[in-house]
Amino acid sequence: MELILSHPDPFPKRDKSIWPIFLPFAGCKQRCVFCAQDLSTGQAKVGEIKLFVQNELQKLKLMTRENGRVYGLGFFGGTFTGLDLSLQAWILERASQLRWQGVIDFICFSTRPDRIEQENVALLKEYQVDLVELGIQSFNSGVLLKSKRGYTVEAILKTVGLLKQAGLNYGFQLLPGLPGHSLESFWEDLRWTLILRPKTIRIYPCLVLDNTLLARWYHNQEYTPWSLDKTIYALGLGLVKLWSARINVLRLGLTPEKSLVSNILAGPWHPSLGFLVRSFALNYYLRSKLSLRSRLPKRAIIPKRYYAEWIGYKRKFLSEWTKLIPLAQIKQGEGKDFIFAY
Repeated sequence: MELILSHPDPFPKRDKSIWPIFLPFAGCKQRCVFCAQDLSTGQAKVGEIKLFVQNELQKLKLMTRENGRVYGLGFFGGTFTGLDLSLQAWILERASQLRWQGVIDFICFSTRPDRIEQENVALLKEYQVDLVELGIQSFNSGVLLKSKRGYTVEAILKTVGLLKQAGLNYGFQLLPGLPGHSLESFWEDLRWTLILRPKTIRIYPCLVLDNTLLARWYHNQEYTPWSLDKTIYALGLGLVKLWSARINVLRLGLTPEKSLVSNILAGPWHPSLGFLVRSFALNYYLRSKLSLRSRLPKRAIIPKRYYAEWIGYKRKFLSEWTKLIPLAQIKQGEGKDFIFAY
């Protein structure tokens, strides 16, 4: 008898390459306690936005011409819908022209959930924006207040309602570990996420970056970041739930820009955080399925493509598996399924 299990991630292939245009702090009406967009994006604050965007789009056209690839186009690092409406239209018009020319086939951007009104939605629908990523951070109003986000859960729900009514796809960005954010708060964030069912999600655990208000709080012992172990545990359990709900997890942790890494003062930073979390989630999922059986498996075939994820970082989980199945009876397979023989 065999137990055959697939990898729980319903999106084994990552989405197409996105050509990112970073606009740090652009459109932002305030600075949140954790925010250092210039460090996390590796891009300084933009002066003349139109000129900068025009140059970036020209680079994209040249790159497409050289390699023949079609990209998605994303605007990140600021509050896109916080820009002047005419500037939003100017940018989206040029993005749409690239779509007509076959240079891109996808348009997305990130923004705050309290900076979208009906006029924004109408514009986004007119230019066929494919995905609006909302920097939710948390659904806990107390956490949002402490982080100086400037909105409540009601504002989030209002914006999601506007986007759904217009038939626009939306994604969430969560930031666990903010001031006052507990594991219970994160479970609450996941519960809301599963209810509202965004198309995509990114999870960026809160880091203490230099030259932020959070850094001052950290130095004054007014804020304690989550540990790496706590973060892996929380995100790992959350990832299993997100996989089960078929929500596409685009990223776990910030991109390791040089400017970011050199300015991290504290927090759950690891250059392979995504791998650590996925490995925890995969092992949790497989062990939970095996626990439903009355007997231990005698042999196992592990797909080669997932073997590193299965044994974990520095072979963390291999010793646990060999307590269940003799090492000599664990083989790597060419297929995509995990096979446990009884």
